[in-house]
Amino acid sequence: MSIFILKVSLRHYPDVQRTIEIPSDFKLISLHHALLNSINFKDGELASFYKNYESRKERIEVCLSELQKDDHSFLMSEMAVKDLIHEKGDEIIYVYDFLNMWTFLLELEDVLDTSENDKNYPFVSKSIGEAPNQDDFTGFDLDEFPDEEMDIFQDLGNPDDLYFDQDDNFNSDFEDFDNEGGDERIGDDEYGIDDDSDDRY
Repeated sequence: MSIFILKVSLRHYPDVQRTIEIPSDFKLISLHHALLNSINFKDGELASFYKNYESRKERIEVCLSELQKDDHSFLMSEMAVKDLIHEKGDEIIYVYDFLNMWTFLLELEDVLDTSENDKNYPFVSKSIGEAPNQDDFTGFDLDEFPDEEMDIFQDLGNPDDLYFDQDDNFNSDFEDFDNEGGDERIGDDEYGIDDDSDDRY
């Protein structure tokens, strides 16, 4: 059994580093818990691992919950660590709590051929720096979004391209709507409703 030695750093906190040892065939859900335990964070928020995070087309996401999963993602409980990283130098991103965006960079620093029987894996073999308070708000940093995603944000903010025109707040898709003619109601008789009938919903 191979043991992965993972070097862990925390975005915005360069002085906080951890080294975690974990068997390569352990599920990513075990690594999720090990990461939170390494900085004394409480569990209970959504999280994901990412490979090729900077590329929207090549990105691989491994989710914590079924609520996050789509046709292009995987579950931590079903994927082993070795399925996401393989060789020394491989890197992945771990994001916990998508409101505060606690972001970890994990690098496969070394691979050991065998495990030590007296160790209870996964475990933290090195700890540097004091962990931040989980209640501290880190939030979104737009400067750190991948370029491809920033392009999408910019497109959404361009009033000439999408849903709204600057003049009347309606896109050409809604040309048939009589914005100046008031509230033009469809006659009840078109649906076979008798105005004099007492049968109402």
